[in-house]
Amino acid sequence: MSTFYINGTTLSNSTAVFTDSGLTTPAADGFYAAGTISREQANSVLLPAQTCPSCAEPCGGSIAASGSQGLYKVDIDFGGTNTDVGACVIRFNPASVPDGILVEFNGILYNKLSSQNYGLLQGSNTQLATYIGAIGSDGCGVNSGNYSQTIAVFNYAGGSFSNTGTSQLVTIPSGQSKLTQSQPGNSYMVIPKTTGAPSLANIQFIGPCSGTVFSFDIGCPALLPSLWSNVNPKTTRQLACESAGDGLIYHVPVNSSASAGNVKLHDYLFNDQFGADPVADGFYLLPNGSTVQCEFGIVTAVADSCAGFRLLDCNGTDLWTVNDRFQGQFSVGDVVRFRVSGANGPQGNILCGTIQQNTSGEDTNAYMYDNDIVADCSQSAKCDQPV
Repeated sequence: MSTFYINGTTLSNSTAVFTDSGLTTPAADGFYAAGTISREQANSVLLPAQTCPSCAEPCGGSIAASGSQGLYKVDIDFGGTNTDVGACVIRFNPASVPDGILVEFNGILYNKLSSQNYGLLQGSNTQLATYIGAIGSDGCGVNSGNYSQTIAVFNYAGGSFSNTGTSQLVTIPSGQSKLTQSQPGNSYMVIPKTTGAPSLANIQFIGPCSGTVFSFDIGCPALLPSLWSNVNPKTTRQLACESAGDGLIYHVPVNSSASAGNVKLHDYLFNDQFGADPVADGFYLLPNGSTVQCEFGIVTAVADSCAGFRLLDCNGTDLWTVNDRFQGQFSVGDVVRFRVSGANGPQGNILCGTIQQNTSGEDTNAYMYDNDIVADCSQSAKCDQPV
């Protein structure tokens, strides 16, 4: 392997590559790499740095770091094949001391987070990092709105961060501080990847104070799980209770009690399986009959308070639970029409059942089909009919 010499402390801050220690003979034009940085030398002058794809960290891993004040950069490879599409979910935990995060992918900057403890945390300027952590641990004025310091730059390669020998001015306007009363806990960012290429993302973690500790996971792209719901938001919870749903929305768990399809407070909901289009503000019905309220695509409230009925189907064998979509039109003893709940909405034939009792806040497994009162279970023209 050939030995080359540079006229700076790192490849990043050098202007040329040489073949001798005296720096008199420029190296041949071409690409030179160190760590995650690749620079092309043309006419004996180094051009601006580029990310070295083979040096980027593959998605699917975790990194925990601690160190001095600095701007910490990591290049991530999300994969470049046609199957490498979906939502890339980043888990970021800054502990208590304030840290900033900003991700660039496909020419777009991302700084929106949802915290397990606080929900939406996002700086008002989407082109700048969002700073999260505990207010009581802000020892350098992040929350004051007048922070401005030149800090060292670190690159991640070979399992650790190393000082590049360069520095960068960091200013933190007041709108970028989203510090909270206590630790934000695990906080999640969603990066949509709709095509195989590009594959590389650059992540910046900024530790503005005297020291920093943070950890993060980088999820590989995956299509999000779907939920049957009303794709157009309702203006009240009651209207959501009365909905039968009309399409699919998509879920990213954030809450520690959440799981795929099991929506909890502070989770994300999207209109697409890539995580590119957050649901609009309003109320949504979940498949189990409960409702959520969303703002900026994040769940701000969950309620299981819809009024409903228990039905005994006309075969006399199975009990079903439905929300009362048609308030005040039915009572115990009425025979009503319903359909069974499925992963992608109501499924199977229109069935009939007799209302046994009123309920409130119970999980449902069926939907009322319409507000038609059936005379009795013998009405074969209305019961057990294909849609």
